Amino acid sequence: MVDEDRRRRLRRLDDLLEALEQCNMHDLTTPPLRIVEDLRASGFEPDGKTTTQLIDNVLDRQQDYLIKVPIERRRSPRRKARIDLGTWLKEGRKPSP
Repeated sequence: MVDEDRRRRLRRLDDLLEALEQCNMHDLTTPPLRIVEDLRASGFEPDGKTTTQLIDNVLDRQQDYLIKVPIERRRSPRRKARIDLGTWLKEGRKPSP
């Protein structure tokens, strides 16, 4: 159930972001009242903020709901043999036999 709630909230933020991006494309510095009300219902304080500031706020809030994938660290070097980088750069890569 937790995953469903996360997805629902993320979809809601995506909808708000889409509406704000449409306002931005139409050069609206402040969003229409309907979008302002939707932002308030989602916990934002849109008063006195520009459309671009609100877009940034929604993007920041989305970070809370994104799945964080751990970075995998390489445990061993890619090459097993040591190479002399200077020689390799001067001679170029030799074709494989």
